[in-house]
Amino acid sequence: MELNRVVVDTSVLISEYLSKNIDKIKVKEIIIPLAVIDELQAQANKGYEKGLVGLREIQKLRELSSVYGYKLTIIGKKPTLEEIKLAKSGAIDLHIIRLASKINASVITQDRIFYETAKSLGLEAYLIEEKEKYSKLSFEYLFTEDTMSVHIIENIKVRRKRGRPGNWYLEEVDVIYRREEIEKLIEEILYYASNFEDSFIEKERRYSIIAQIGLYRIVIIKPPLSDSYEITIVKPVKILKLEDYNLPEKLMNRLKDKAEGIIIAGKPGSGKTTFAQALAEFYNSLNRIVKTIESPRDLLLSKNIIQLSKNIAKDGELSDLFLLSRPDYVIFDEMRTTEDFKIYADLRLTGIGMVGVIHAERPIDVIHRLIYRIDLGMIPQIVDTILFIENGNVKKVYVLELKVKVPHGLKEEDLARPVVEVRDFYTNEIEYEIYTFGEEIMVVPIKKFKKKTGVYKLLEDILSQNFRYKYSDIYINVEENEIYIYIPSDIKKKFIRGEKGYLRSLMDKYNIKIHVKSLEQIQDNLPYELNFSKNEIIIKVNKYFKNKEVKIFLDNEFLGNFKVNKNGKIMIDRESDIGKKIESSIELGKDLKIVL
Repeated sequence: MELNRVVVDTSVLISEYLSKNIDKIKVKEIIIPLAVIDELQAQANKGYEKGLVGLREIQKLRELSSVYGYKLTIIGKKPTLEEIKLAKSGAIDLHIIRLASKINASVITQDRIFYETAKSLGLEAYLIEEKEKYSKLSFEYLFTEDTMSVHIIENIKVRRKRGRPGNWYLEEVDVIYRREEIEKLIEEILYYASNFEDSFIEKERRYSIIAQIGLYRIVIIKPPLSDSYEITIVKPVKILKLEDYNLPEKLMNRLKDKAEGIIIAGKPGSGKTTFAQALAEFYNSLNRIVKTIESPRDLLLSKNIIQLSKNIAKDGELSDLFLLSRPDYVIFDEMRTTEDFKIYADLRLTGIGMVGVIHAERPIDVIHRLIYRIDLGMIPQIVDTILFIENGNVKKVYVLELKVKVPHGLKEEDLARPVVEVRDFYTNEIEYEIYTFGEEIMVVPIKKFKKKTGVYKLLEDILSQNFRYKYSDIYINVEENEIYIYIPSDIKKKFIRGEKGYLRSLMDKYNIKIHVKSLEQIQDNLPYELNFSKNEIIIKVNKYFKNKEVKIFLDNEFLGNFKVNKNGKIMIDRESDIGKKIESSIELGKDLKIVL
């Protein structure tokens, strides 16, 4: 390229094209408008790294001018306040074009709109387009074949995760990046992300940048958002196909023919995204139209799978685009916000197959994320299959179905209501029921704790109702083949004399034993019922124990002292350490014990 006098815009300076290629360009004078410097300074003041990159590029060009014998000139005037406000509408670009026309110079840019505008106004213009594959990046030597991610923090030895999802270890590398070296690395990342195919800046905020360069997803965090510069670079260790997971034929058939509202859940680093990629390619291989919603775009997929960025799309834009383009399946990676769940639900209800990816500690946590964002009765229509990923494998599969029935443990027909059944896909056993009770939504584990059912629950209700109006303090507990009635010791004899005939008739009718004991004798292992609301674990004992203090044990492990409220309930915050421990332990089949 041979140039006489050339005016540059911000895009060329930010890309560092001139300093990296000055040995290939014959130029007599490089002219930088003052408006361009002002725009770069404004970007740098807002915390955007590209502003600093552009200003440093000007410094490099000044230093190189003495080596390559060209003149560097800064001319023009500062843009007005109105021009700054209209910069995105092209006011600064027009300012540059007017300057080039006035001094009879050509312009060079990487902005196609600016190039076409300059050409339409009769100027000599050069458009720089770099589409070739990037050369080896300076950080690539830090990656081994089994390196999942590299973590760079200024003035600290580089660390990297090696292994595979669920089975990795952290390794220290004898390399330290100082502040200047990190800033240089950030410039390199921005250069490649802005100029090469398969590379882009996903999102740039004042103190953070998310970029994609080929296989590498890069997250940059800068002070004062963090106390030090940090760069995290993630690369997939292996790209798997669905066949590599060796899924049972029953599950493969469901994914192929029936499941259309899928949630992939798991802990961070468990392999959710890798499985989502495999599932996307599976549907693509079945000649389905597949698209993705990502934030950021980092799934590695075939060219005919279009990947859309949630970060760039405006409100409502994604839903409109998908409804008009009619994909068969949409893969929604990293669902976090209520808006994400709304988009997922809206698209699913239109008939589009949806696959969402969610962070979750346990499979049932997916339901907890849904119940206060989506109407309870709509959940099975929107989500029919939950896949829980652990250590890179499908650990648990739930299917959801809506039925109108009496919830487990209740017998009165007038208690029938819509119940969402959460079943184990392989055994078809119900593990949870979800229904409304009063103003609360209950997520009730079915097989994880002892709960009175059938005739025993009915007996307890009958006895409680019959004795409630006669005796103010009475506690009744019905176990298999036995009834325990606890009554204050001062009226115990009176109770036995008065109710002897009625109690004997129950013994004969139901072939059970009845024990009458003093309330004062109750000390260990209080009977209870366990329920879950959105925020709390609800342990219900008898109202007789209101305002009493109890101890809670998980198997033989003491969890703490708790007070029973006036309604005979112990309320525990689900997000507390104890709440999480109780919930996870119950899933593992451990026994909860309540002791006065």
